[in-house]
Amino acid sequence: MTLRDRLFASFEAYAALPAVWVNDETYTYADLHAKAAHFALALDAKISATDVVGIYAQHDLDSIVGIIGTILSGRRYLPLNPNFPIARHTAICAQEPPAAIICSPRHEKRARILMEELSSDQILLNGDGDVLANGGQSGTFARPQSRDPSTVYSMFTSGTTGTPKGVRILESNLLAYLDGIAPIANIGPHDRATHFFELSFDLSVHDIFVTLTSGAQLTMLPGKMKLAIADFVAERDITHWFSVPSLASFCQRIGQLTPDTFAPLRTALFCGEALPVALAEAFSRSASAAKIWNLYGPTEATIAVTVKEFTGVADMDGEVVVPLGGPIGTQVCTIEGDGNEGQLQLGGSQVTRATSTTRPRPTRPSLLRPTATGRIARAIWSCAARRMAISSADGSTIRSRSTDFGSN
Repeated sequence: MTLRDRLFASFEAYAALPAVWVNDETYTYADLHAKAAHFALALDAKISATDVVGIYAQHDLDSIVGIIGTILSGRRYLPLNPNFPIARHTAICAQEPPAAIICSPRHEKRARILMEELSSDQILLNGDGDVLANGGQSGTFARPQSRDPSTVYSMFTSGTTGTPKGVRILESNLLAYLDGIAPIANIGPHDRATHFFELSFDLSVHDIFVTLTSGAQLTMLPGKMKLAIADFVAERDITHWFSVPSLASFCQRIGQLTPDTFAPLRTALFCGEALPVALAEAFSRSASAAKIWNLYGPTEATIAVTVKEFTGVADMDGEVVVPLGGPIGTQVCTIEGDGNEGQLQLGGSQVTRATSTTRPRPTRPSLLRPTATGRIARAIWSCAARRMAISSADGSTIRSRSTDFGSN
């Protein structure tokens, strides 16, 4: 099944179930389908079938409608973080020019500044996922049969300084991740998942597509509850948590990581930073019914490519950081070296070969170097700092020392 097939299957199977909860409002899968289909019609009226769609919104219904509608229309999306400087957006759009940019009313003023520098159309949503009069057309959305995007999204890394580096993730890469992570995420209808990540962080892709292709509810933290995350989890009966470890650390600092504070959780995933063993242990006491997993993966390997379940301090062999573990699904992770030091190799169907077409040549070796087939990639790390463990090609566990694996 294609990504769109999976979304349409969710719309049909879970039409009456809640798909998104945001700003104290619940939207069903039927609601999301209708709004995303209308947005797809607006795209068809304005831009060509192969154009890129910029998403200048986040943590609201408009951003989800924009992304899902873009996928339904057979196009790829480009996150444009409203919190980033306009100069960064300009550098990104020089490499991946969006033919249209969607935005919510609260971001319209800054979005217009960006569009003055670009020849992009604007599609304004009303904050409730509906296309305003300047962006749509009437009619029924006809599901195209031959426009499934080879590229689902483009993600730009390097932080807020330096030249942004673009990575295109293919549909086949994302589908491989969804299949591989499914038994780990263990999410389904009637579950409720967090959505903490900004769209410019590729872990947000997990939030959206793992949740919405499973019949679960995507649940956004209200601004008024940013200092009351434990209350948010309890009141919304959250079953699935995904965040960087520093968010759990923040909860601990403000006294919200006490035993059974996060009792509703059944699954907790961490990625994007090293996960300290002490923090994982504290979180496990707070979410005693949850399985806790540590994920790792560079952007080029689609969200995450290794996983390690945290089962207690006693199983960590004295480590202070939870190891990377083994490959997700059918992905390949090996160490090239003598067992004490070497290079990490990542391979499999999640590793993309696609980059921005006008991406400048990096001044240092790229993080991953795909082969001609895109199946094997090699990281540049030389082993020198902290320990980690991954599975070798034959399934055995190797230990090595590696430099910073914290960035995703």
